[in-house]
Amino acid sequence: RRSARCGRAVANASAQRCPRHCTLTCSWCGVLHVCGVARGRCGGCGLQYCVVDEWWAYELPAAISDQDAAPLLCAGIIGYRALKRAEVPPRGRLGIYGFGSSAHLTLQLAHHTGTTVYVSTRSKKHQDVARSLGAAWAGPGDSVLPVAVDSCIVFAPAGNLVPLALQSVGKGG
Repeated sequence: RRSARCGRAVANASAQRCPRHCTLTCSWCGVLHVCGVARGRCGGCGLQYCVVDEWWAYELPAAISDQDAAPLLCAGIIGYRALKRAEVPPRGRLGIYGFGSSAHLTLQLAHHTGTTVYVSTRSKKHQDVARSLGAAWAGPGDSVLPVAVDSCIVFAPAGNLVPLALQSVGKGG
């Protein structure tokens, strides 16, 4: 709704910026859209205000600060969509390969919904963080998970992890 406090999903892949970084041309429909006014930055960062299609806008609850909401509009959207597409059954098991910001939020959401989560990541620090956020297991990034899971999400940009993730998924997963 007009004048509501909203966040905007990252949609840079669907738009091309004009040379002045003040408008967007949608690569789907070709329509020119006014984007906003940047404070000395370009590339869509640091906008004081912007006009967006409601499709890309999310009303933000007053209880959440701008700083706390920002990660939800990028990493959170990626993680939420990945979790939905993983179709983990109720009380199921989820494997996560890689533990960046999207995986960090996905683990918390999955754990909150009763899913048992197993995390495979290279960094010992990330393994510790994953355990502290509720992962049933967190181990080396180059291993098959210790139990068969219903679904795996590979967040790490490493193709060599795909075979490991597939080996970790049980029958019917």
